[in-house]
Amino acid sequence: MQKEEYHNDISMLGKLILEKLKKLKVFVWGAQSLGAEISKNITYYSIDELVIYDQEKIGQEDLSGSTYGKEEDVQQGLTRAEVCQKWLQKLQNVVQVEVCQQFVLEESLKNINLIILTQILNEKQMIDINNYCRENNIGFILVGVYGLYCYSMVDFGNNYKLHDRDGVDTYPLMISSISKSNPGVVNLVNQQKHNFQTGDFVRITEVDGMYQVNGQEPRPVKVIDDYSFSIEDTTYYAQYQKGGFAELVKVPHKIKFNSLDSLINGTKPQILNSTYKNIKLLHMFWKCLIQYKTKYDKLPEIFNEQAYEQIFEIAQTINEQNKDKSPEFYIENIDQSQLKLLTKYCSVQIAPLCIGWAGLIKKEILSFCGKYEPIRQIFHMDFFELSPKQEVNADQVEKNNNTGYDQQVALISTQGQEKLINYKMGIMGAGSNGCDLAKNLVLMGAQTGENGLLDILDADTHKTFNLYSHQQTTEDVVDKSKAEVGTQKLADKSSENDLSDEQQKNSNQLE
Repeated sequence: MQKEEYHNDISMLGKLILEKLKKLKVFVWGAQSLGAEISKNITYYSIDELVIYDQEKIGQEDLSGSTYGKEEDVQQGLTRAEVCQKWLQKLQNVVQVEVCQQFVLEESLKNINLIILTQILNEKQMIDINNYCRENNIGFILVGVYGLYCYSMVDFGNNYKLHDRDGVDTYPLMISSISKSNPGVVNLVNQQKHNFQTGDFVRITEVDGMYQVNGQEPRPVKVIDDYSFSIEDTTYYAQYQKGGFAELVKVPHKIKFNSLDSLINGTKPQILNSTYKNIKLLHMFWKCLIQYKTKYDKLPEIFNEQAYEQIFEIAQTINEQNKDKSPEFYIENIDQSQLKLLTKYCSVQIAPLCIGWAGLIKKEILSFCGKYEPIRQIFHMDFFELSPKQEVNADQVEKNNNTGYDQQVALISTQGQEKLINYKMGIMGAGSNGCDLAKNLVLMGAQTGENGLLDILDADTHKTFNLYSHQQTTEDVVDKSKAEVGTQKLADKSSENDLSDEQQKNSNQLE
């Protein structure tokens, strides 16, 4: 492992997690906007192998909000997976990227460590894949962006080990007292909260008097409050006199996950944001989409009133079942206006949501390797605030079919798109974050109007280690200006954008 290539990763993740990442083989099902962004993020980790499966031919609708598809790919009749592979091989030459031509469960997942489904499939097919993964210690992630609704579901099986739940460095905390009781209670000096969790392991050292608690061997604790926790029976220990330190020891521990079947059909699904205000409706809608896909072999199309009636019928059936099976998920009165919005736009994928949700899944890949606590077990989120303020009809969307922004117009309306294309904006910094932000703006059509302008400012140059963490860094741009390279790359993506780089003009101020 070369330090220049991986020094950022080593300092952030540690050698153990990094070694697991380098051996990882990941299978991504689906190469639309979300699947392509997830695949791109995966290559940043320099894993061993990435396999992409999507047999659909890339079409005009895929160019909307897509960072990888081009008109020539549509004309050549390439599949989404083939186009995504070609794009990723241009971005980097470290990760082996393969295309799966035909999915056969046992054969396709042979030697795979983690599968990520970016599309809802037939219910039985998804459950069969999930069960096979559980039996063979293969990680399973189901993720989707459906208009105003996004979700992530994680199942790492029954043998998953978490090494580091938060990535935070540990440090010793001063002890003020330890009781002689069963259990013994340890009180800390009220200066800093311990942030321990029940079940954590803590090492106690340098205590005067109660010498029995000292030692390098960590012990499990039970949290009482922010400044105290309990340990073992200390009734017969020596009297505590003074001093001592308590420090968290990050001991790997097992976490058991429930199956996809139990989340869909079980009575008590484990939902990460279970207290969220719309969680009942969102979980119901997730189940509605699965049943709709299973029954009709497609998802509801935009402006399809009949599809909404079918979804509403499914929702009513699920709700009645919840009344007896899962009363905590029963909805007294289903909000039809919100359900209609979710249904109306569920076939829409816009760049900002796809990119943001792909970032969440990038973190879950680290979780699979034992770094950071994984989603347990499904996470729902709505974006009703993006729903159009003006009425949008099918004609408005159809007029934008050749612009690449038709799906976005469906959400923010023609008037909203008109405002967006004429914005003037400057981005200070063309590193990973700055370039991703600029790319997102281009994908949305921002600054592409007659009065639009996007300035990119950065006095720095690309370094060798940027090759493994920066989307726009290839070997031929090392030592070149980040602002100039960023501007050129974005201009290649969207010739309509009025872009300028201010690297030379602003170098003094940036310094």
